[in-house]
Amino acid sequence: SNSLEIHEKALKIYLAVHGESHLDVAMSYNNIATAYNNRGEYSKALDIYNESLNIYMALYGDNHPDIARIYNNIAYTYSETGCYDESLELYNKSLEMYLAIYGENHPNVAQAYNNIACVEIEQAHYSLALEYFSKALKIYLSLYGNNHHMVTHIYKHMALVYKKQENYSKALEFYTKSLETDIATHGEIHPDVAICYHNIAVIYDKSSELEKALEFYGKSLEVHVAVY
Repeated sequence: SNSLEIHEKALKIYLAVHGESHLDVAMSYNNIATAYNNRGEYSKALDIYNESLNIYMALYGDNHPDIARIYNNIAYTYSETGCYDESLELYNKSLEMYLAIYGENHPNVAQAYNNIACVEIEQAHYSLALEYFSKALKIYLSLYGNNHHMVTHIYKHMALVYKKQENYSKALEFYTKSLETDIATHGEIHPDVAICYHNIAVIYDKSSELEKALEFYGKSLEVHVAVY
């Protein structure tokens, strides 16, 4: 792709100017790896992320936000290939590093909890996923208040987990919270609001509350038509 070509050209220039052990080179390797990731070429991405990681570790030692970020990127690549144990190991390394650098109440820590929770969902470890989502939610609420896109992101994911557990009353509670936050953030006429109405309709459908299901399917359709 064009993006990959640009990053590879940048790498050649940085290597010629700086040699191997330089931040610009490490960042270029990271960008190239991400480009391969986006193309689904995961083994190539992992090799190049490790090139980046080696440079960052040589420059910074073991405890730096850039190293935590690379661990996070490698962990994501492992999760995309179904290597969940390897993914969790690196997400946890990233989390420990962020906690050591920033303390508990920081967006990077919340994102790390969120990432771990998402891998736990893939392994059907639903109680663990809820535990990590709750930790992320607590941080996001303290930093941003209720009306923020990361708060509604967590509400939706927690609702999804409860839905997978067939705990429809809790799923409805969290989908309703995400709807309220989306409306406060975006207004009534927005694609995310349409999706929220649809999610709530599905829960009512599964709970055999067909009149309520039809009501919310109708609301979803109205918003969808208004948007598109």
